[in-house]
Amino acid sequence: MKIDKFIIALLIVYPLIVKGQDGCKTRKPVNLDILAFNSNNTLTCDRFHHTLSPKITKLKRVQIEAALTLRDEFYKGEDFNKSKSTTFNVYSTFKIKYAFANNFDINLIFNELILYSGEEIEEYGGENPYSRYSLGTKYVFFRSNNYKNIVGLWGQLSFFKEDNHFILYPELKILFLKELFQKINVTFNIGGAFIAKNTISLIYAIELKILMTKKFELIVENYNDYIHLNSIGKPSNRFLLGCGTFIHEDFYMYLTYEKGIMNSDYLNYGKMDLGFAYIF
Repeated sequence: MKIDKFIIALLIVYPLIVKGQDGCKTRKPVNLDILAFNSNNTLTCDRFHHTLSPKITKLKRVQIEAALTLRDEFYKGEDFNKSKSTTFNVYSTFKIKYAFANNFDINLIFNELILYSGEEIEEYGGENPYSRYSLGTKYVFFRSNNYKNIVGLWGQLSFFKEDNHFILYPELKILFLKELFQKINVTFNIGGAFIAKNTISLIYAIELKILMTKKFELIVENYNDYIHLNSIGKPSNRFLLGCGTFIHEDFYMYLTYEKGIMNSDYLNYGKMDLGFAYIF
C-alpha cells in the first residue's frame, strides 16, 4: 500500500517537476526599457497642424498618413475679429513620408477644403482653389540609446495659389520628446512660420501621451499660436483630447477633439480629426 501511495504521489508531482525544469532553459533577454507597442519604438503619426514627434519613420519604408477634419468655425469678420455666424467645413489632408537614413526623412503634404457649409467645393481650371501643398523634412540630432530622449528639427516650405500667384512661406520647429515614466511621454514643439514681411506666426505646443494598454493610448495637448500683427488672423490657444490605437505594428488610427480656449478663437464650437498612418 505504501508503494502504491508513493507511485500515485510521484505521478502527481512529476509534471510539476518537469515544468519547473523548463524554467531553467535559456531564454532571450528582456529589454525592460522598451514596451512592445510603446509609441517610442513603433511608427509615429504626426497629426496634421498639431504637435510633431521628433521620431523618424522606419528606414527605407514608405509611410502614408491621412486625416479628415470636421470644423464648425466662425467667420473671420472685420480686422479678423470673430463674427457671430459659423460655417461647417470639411478638410482632407494626405502625407507621404520616406526615411533615407535613421535620422532623416522627407515628407510631402496635400491639404484641401472639400466641403464648405456642407457644399462641395467647385474646381476652377481642374484645381481646387483651396488646395495647399508642403514639402518638408525632419532631422534627429540627438537620440538616447533607449529612445527615452529625442531631439529633432523639422522644417517645411508651404505654398498655395492665390489670384494666379504662388505664395510660398517657410516653417521651422524644434522638437523634443521625453519619456517621463514607462507608459507616459511628453513632446514639446517650439517654432514658427514666416508668412510675409512683418507677419510671423510663433507656435508652442505640448503633448502628453499615456499608454493605457499595449495598443491603446490617450492624447492630451495644448497648442498656442502667437501671431504677430493681425494680417492673417488672431492668436489662438487650444486644448485637445483624443485617443489612438495600434491596429498592428505598422497601422495606427486616432480620433481627437479640439476646442479654442479664448473667446476670440474661431474654433470655440470645436474641431474633430479622424486619421491614420500606415507603413508599407
